Amino acid sequence: MHTYEWHLPPRKRRRGFWFYFFLFSAVVLVSGALGYYSVWLEVRPQSQTNTSGLRVAPLPLPNPVRKPSFLERHFNPFFPDDTVMVLVLGTDGQWHNGRSDTMILLLVDLREQQAGVLSLPRDTRVVIPGHGWDKINAACAYGGPQLALKTVRQFLRTNLKYYLHTDLAGFKELVDAVGGVELEVEKRMRYRDRAQGLYIDLHPGWQHLDGDKAMQYVRFRHDSQGDLGRIVRQQKFLKAFAKRALAPQNLTKLPQILAQLREHVETNLTLTQILYLARRLQQISLDKVVTTQLPTTPRRINGLYYLIPQLEGREVLADLWEQIREAHRPPRVLVCNGSNILGATEKVARKLREAGFEPVLPPEELTFPAEHTTVIDLTEKAEAARKIAALVGGTVSSQEKLELKGQEIDVDLVVVLGADYRRPSG
Repeated sequence: MHTYEWHLPPRKRRRGFWFYFFLFSAVVLVSGALGYYSVWLEVRPQSQTNTSGLRVAPLPLPNPVRKPSFLERHFNPFFPDDTVMVLVLGTDGQWHNGRSDTMILLLVDLREQQAGVLSLPRDTRVVIPGHGWDKINAACAYGGPQLALKTVRQFLRTNLKYYLHTDLAGFKELVDAVGGVELEVEKRMRYRDRAQGLYIDLHPGWQHLDGDKAMQYVRFRHDSQGDLGRIVRQQKFLKAFAKRALAPQNLTKLPQILAQLREHVETNLTLTQILYLARRLQQISLDKVVTTQLPTTPRRINGLYYLIPQLEGREVLADLWEQIREAHRPPRVLVCNGSNILGATEKVARKLREAGFEPVLPPEELTFPAEHTTVIDLTEKAEAARKIAALVGGTVSSQEKLELKGQEIDVDLVVVLGADYRRPSG
């Protein structure tokens, strides 16, 4: 059966074809031009001025870290939101009615490739739905991980959906499954509690921790810092464990590992969600993962010891996200010229930009004489200072602040090019 189109005269058929061909081509060209223009707006050189009168060096921003693809950013079949929050619970040995010895909230920004870890102290005083005011670690004992999830979601006033719950046996098996963890034990740790079957005996120094020793490390809290000191160690261990678990050789074994631990791990995440999240975490620099804990104040109420939150729930998350954004901000570096080499600041600024820093130039190129090339660390960024010193051939010094023409400078580091500086090539 013929359609109406093919009953048209030959000339009209040809005219219709070329009309739609040119229309399609015009749409493609216009879309490409708009796309190019939007990209150019993002990467074009531009000068920005801050309150100190300084200008950001007008150099293109490189992209050293792989950004999520278009499909990853705009079509995610695994998680409906760009932000994923998972409550990680570790019970104290009793699988179904044990108190949560560890309670950690993992936050991941899938679009920006940023992450943070918030530890909730076990003695934090909150309202547990159906049970009133109590310590937050009691929620898991009252109603399992589902009630713990509901309690944290209500306290933080956020749309927390996912949890992962394990017991001590599962924790030890998980550490052994990834091959153990390399970690520095910072001090002598020794404690024994026969009633709980807890035996801790660790010596200081770098060592390989298997599941049993790792359990001893994360559970130790019998020193002057108590549970808060243990939280710091747990966060330290978590980074070391993530580095090991997200290694390619372990990431490929993740489905087998989870199947092996199904008796000790309970979660409402699907296997595909876990694999996807692990793959995205692999793309995030662990050095920039922010680890913090809920700010609290100790208090005794009716003879019981509690930790009272210092911030409201929404303020806690807002503060954490601010820390995460700050951790991913490139260090700002002021470049001053004391070498009498014309244009040296712009060339050094370009090298700094390529190395991942945010170079800042003074309102006008300074020509004060300086004998030695120096990198001044203003905000305790020792690693960044050493990297810059190697780049420009200078030495590192530190001071609390720097003033330029009576104004305090809002930067992290300062590079002063001295007479011993050699003109960079390129």
